[in-house]
Amino acid sequence: MITLIGKKYPVITISFGMGVNRTPTELSLKITEAMSEIEKKHDIKLNNQKLSRKFYEAIVKISEKHNQKVVVLIDEYDKPILDRIKEQEVAKNNREILKDFYSILKEAAPYLHLVFITGVSRFSKVSIFSGLNQLMDITLLPEFATICGYTQKDLETVFEDRIKEFDKEEIKTWYNGYNWFGEPVYNPFDMLLLFANKMFRPYWF
Repeated sequence: MITLIGKKYPVITISFGMGVNRTPTELSLKITEAMSEIEKKHDIKLNNQKLSRKFYEAIVKISEKHNQKVVVLIDEYDKPILDRIKEQEVAKNNREILKDFYSILKEAAPYLHLVFITGVSRFSKVSIFSGLNQLMDITLLPEFATICGYTQKDLETVFEDRIKEFDKEEIKTWYNGYNWFGEPVYNPFDMLLLFANKMFRPYWF
């Protein structure tokens, strides 16, 4: 379950970040394994054989089981394509598998509270979500500018005990460089490595 604005929702999480998708067969297997994990986690039985229909079935059954709409979180949605971007035929086939898999999200809308998708490529450039005209790209919206980093307030409250060892202005010079047309944020990976190593370095390399 995930809590959003004080209310709990059942959640489906799918990540394509682990490993390299060498072939369409490997991608299909990865999705099959993800569906099996969803079955186990939510204690449901999925009967459809086609992966996209299995995904739809999972959303419906989880929603009905909890009598609540579902939150779907998909991480690195485009990685199976980017993994083989120089092999056009493989990349194209992986794209078609993902396009079919994601296509059910529109049909499943009555059972969905929120779908949050992360990736490197702009939705409009990948031609995967052509049927999903209700998606909103929040990458450069100011109100979401702090979603992928630590704010100055985060640094001075959550990490209050850690930053005492460093000069705040030097930390800001090194790591406060992310800005999506809103409040600037600190690179979280760099900050954690700074605290661990106690040394200023360009960790993003």
